[in-house]
Amino acid sequence: MRMLILADDFTGAMDTGCPFAQEGFSVSVWTRIPDGAGAEEDVLVVDTESRHMIPGEAYRVTKELLLRFASRYDSVYIKTDSAFRGNLSAVLSAAADTLGVPVHFAPAYPQVGRRMERGLIYIGEELLENSPFAKDPRSPMRVSRATDILRMDYPLSCSLVRERTGYREVPGTQVYLYDCTDTKSMEEIGDEMIRRNRMRLIGGCAGLAGVLAKKLSKGGPKRVPPRGRGLLIVSGSANAYTFEQLRRRRGGRIVNLARERVQTENCAACLRRGETLILAAACGPEDLVKNPSEAYHAELSDTLSSLTKELLTQSGVRNLAVFGGDTVRAILERLSCHRVRSGGYLEEGVPVCEAETGLGEICLVTKSGGLGSPGVVSHMMDYYEGRIEE
Repeated sequence: MRMLILADDFTGAMDTGCPFAQEGFSVSVWTRIPDGAGAEEDVLVVDTESRHMIPGEAYRVTKELLLRFASRYDSVYIKTDSAFRGNLSAVLSAAADTLGVPVHFAPAYPQVGRRMERGLIYIGEELLENSPFAKDPRSPMRVSRATDILRMDYPLSCSLVRERTGYREVPGTQVYLYDCTDTKSMEEIGDEMIRRNRMRLIGGCAGLAGVLAKKLSKGGPKRVPPRGRGLLIVSGSANAYTFEQLRRRRGGRIVNLARERVQTENCAACLRRGETLILAAACGPEDLVKNPSEAYHAELSDTLSSLTKELLTQSGVRNLAVFGGDTVRAILERLSCHRVRSGGYLEEGVPVCEAETGLGEICLVTKSGGLGSPGVVSHMMDYYEGRIEE
């Protein structure tokens, strides 16, 4: 089976393609997609960058990509954020309208504690509206009922598929929305989608992708990017989960850009010595700008991407980890990279890849601000320094 995945940001694109790479599929992730892209890959992943677009633009971009590529693939996967941020209403509506079939949508990610029960979204034990995502500076989530979010911009016809009662066909439904409270439930949903031939148009986050990849496994070897000494970690995330992960790190030199200036020569020397350097836009809520504008986000991304290129160029280091979808997208643009090859997961929700850039091949780890274990920064350092294998 060949699959087209449309994701609304780069970390999501990576996070959804990686399970297939781990199961022997050839997977490429593109930010700018030429006509011949995906001709050789089993799985083509496209970062549409539609999360922060106005809804009408997100609808248009999704529709155009589907008209261009969907006929070449057996299955289309609409990747959405596990905390329901972004233009879910627009992209799911565009998919259902364009392909003329309903979306089978399982948005939970039980592998990292995100579930949907009776149509309500939970982050751990908290409702979405009470979780750290309610204070997201760019996309605050203050509603927990999934159907309310899905109908926010487009009048989607939704039918809830409960765990106990299961799937029932409802005429006129555009989105079948699957409850899922644990990994066993997600396994059952994946089984049902494959067995009942509901794979033409599906949606969810990396949770469903991980289940489907294992069930469709090709059993081939996964790609392991080469590693060297020195690691640059760049965090543009304003998420409370990232702040805790930075606090728990073991070692590494950190530069808090909210409080200090970067001494590029000293930082490059640190990397050349084979050490870990962390550039963080913020290290805690006290560092955050209140009510930041879009211009502020653009300037921050520009600053981080410029510093990243300068430090990689000066140091010669080709190991990079980036936190935050907007940040990684800006950095790859700065490095003239429009394609990466997926290699698998470092840990759940933290993919490893090989990026083709103007500086040569880079071993890249990416992570959404709200994903990763509490010790993920130390885990990255151990991986790059050869103390653990992927």
